[in-house]
Amino acid sequence: LCIFLLDTGARHTEVSGIVWDLIDMDRREVDLYRGKGGRASTLAMTERLHAMLVRRRKMTGTRRHVFPAGGGRRGAWSEVDAARGHATKGIQRTIDALGLNASHMVAALGKVTPHTFRDTFASRLIQRGFSLYEVQALLGHASPAMTQKYAKLKVTETSARASAALDKVAGQSYPWKRTPALAATAAGLVIEAKLPVEEDPSADLGPLKIPHGSGPLAHTVTLDA
Repeated sequence: LCIFLLDTGARHTEVSGIVWDLIDMDRREVDLYRGKGGRASTLAMTERLHAMLVRRRKMTGTRRHVFPAGGGRRGAWSEVDAARGHATKGIQRTIDALGLNASHMVAALGKVTPHTFRDTFASRLIQRGFSLYEVQALLGHASPAMTQKYAKLKVTETSARASAALDKVAGQSYPWKRTPALAATAAGLVIEAKLPVEEDPSADLGPLKIPHGSGPLAHTVTLDA
């Protein structure tokens, strides 16, 4: 489920009840009903998402839902062919157990919640040159205003590329000068935008608090392959 959220930017409610009829494994596409906007989106799968769904198809057998409801004992499906429903407590417990919501982390970067996966999806795309309009379409936002929370990150990414381009014009080249995302990767960190979520009142991210000199980026959630 976390892979699905990270690689599509979908809301938890759009994925937790999804059925196999909306998954086209041959075309590698996912049809999502965007509950808040009342629209549908067709999204291409990443290689990681496709590989996960291949494994999950074998696990779920003839069940209709990609994420079936669990049974009374661990590892068993419910006798009723139903979806797992909107349950994020398990994901939140894991996030907290990893120390991502330690008091000093929350004070500096804000609280990490399952909605952070959606922010991570958007931030990664913006850091790689996608426009706010393109990100709006992929997230299923009904209004451009909902995507404006990523505007500051877009300016930072664009400014870094502009600075590098001007250095080339001036005949200068600095191997250490990268976009924020690349610089962080070189330093062994993975960072993404972490800004308040306006369209989802259940995601209590709190105000953005960034230490002096750290820039408008914050740590993100990543998954090992």
